[in-house]
Amino acid sequence: MSVHHLHEDFFRFTDALATGEGDPWELYCRHYLDPNRPALDAWWSQVLALPSRAGVYLGWQIVRDFLASEQEGFDSDAEVVLRSAGFAAG
Repeated sequence: MSVHHLHEDFFRFTDALATGEGDPWELYCRHYLDPNRPALDAWWSQVLALPSRAGVYLGWQIVRDFLASEQEGFDSDAEVVLRSAGFAAG
């Protein structure tokens, strides 16, 4: 089984980006995303299946900030808490 190092393609992308030879998104797709799509898709499918530590951390930060600013915060609905952090309902 051969091993393909993704970072080599990423460096190809950054080199092409530095020359200004084209649109950044097109360069990214041509030099990095397209050649590595199967590996990146497999990696992302595994990442998305895991609980998000970042999401949990963000949730705790939102609740902490809300409770610090609201005297009766523990009796509030989740929608009120999220709205206080700038998230729209829906």
